[in-house]
Amino acid sequence: MKPRITLTSAFDPPGIRLGVVRGISYGLFGKPGEFVPQARALGAELIRAYLYWGQVEPEPGSYRWEAVDALLGQLAGDEEVWITLCSASPWGTRVPTDFQPQSPAHDQAAYGEFVRQVVRRCAGRVRYWQCNNEPSNTDLLWSGTAPEYVDQLKTFYRAVKDADPAAAVVLGGCGYDVFSSEPGSAPRQFFDHLAGAGRDAFDLFSVHLYGDPADVPRYLDTARQFMRAHGYLKPVIAGEHGGPQPFEFPDATAVMQQVFTASSPGRCRRRAPASWRRRRAGTPPNGGPCPPSTPRWTACRPRCRCSWPAVRPSLRPGGTASAAASW
Repeated sequence: MKPRITLTSAFDPPGIRLGVVRGISYGLFGKPGEFVPQARALGAELIRAYLYWGQVEPEPGSYRWEAVDALLGQLAGDEEVWITLCSASPWGTRVPTDFQPQSPAHDQAAYGEFVRQVVRRCAGRVRYWQCNNEPSNTDLLWSGTAPEYVDQLKTFYRAVKDADPAAAVVLGGCGYDVFSSEPGSAPRQFFDHLAGAGRDAFDLFSVHLYGDPADVPRYLDTARQFMRAHGYLKPVIAGEHGGPQPFEFPDATAVMQQVFTASSPGRCRRRAPASWRRRRAGTPPNGGPCPPSTPRWTACRPRCRCSWPAVRPSLRPGGTASAAASW
């Protein structure tokens, strides 16, 4: 009989709390607006937002704190804050961009200093720090390999702990590309490597719960199996939870494309790449707010200022996940 693997973590959130994800582009394409009071009015106890390397450090050693300070200025002090820091930089990353895809840093020391500066700026007011988002989604969100992500995760972990030892480091979200795929698929192999090689460089395992709500227990069990396979178990939290999403209905895609195109004349008139059109029916290209018909991230930026409505109102994890944020 195999020995029982039990969960032991100082970062396991007590009880259950629900929250809101503020899209993927806070202050990136416009002035950082107010959203925390509105989220709190809905009952959210957990607030998640994204920040980008090039957004905060547009040139080496030169920092712009507008978005960070705007977020901190909205906090009352009794909420929990989760920041996803994305390694996207015009000068610091392999893919020169201020948005997507995220990619490995040219210089891990420079990347670590950026992370350290942001964490210090927040001065203990952010509980959760996440290293990038859905790295196994290499079509859109991570232009690198699993070993490269682990190398960067280790740099991220050291920098966060140097600046705020009480903060928790969250593994990049395990998303629908993993949960909807068969055992042995490339996304599952990617996360198996992360769970093994990166086991000492994160505190919490994040999952993104899309698709059929009845599959949520299976998704959570899959996440735990990644860790159990390497002899340990850490808390699982839901960084995104929503659905059904509009892109889960293939028949509606053409109508959605017409609406989005009409709302922004002159933009996004090219067809999606063939690799996207060949995706099997019902599998969204990502869990984010951008429509599946968008051919390139740069063309869909105006759409990324907003999110799909949260149409799954509640999660009852029954003790299986400690926190969940609705997209």
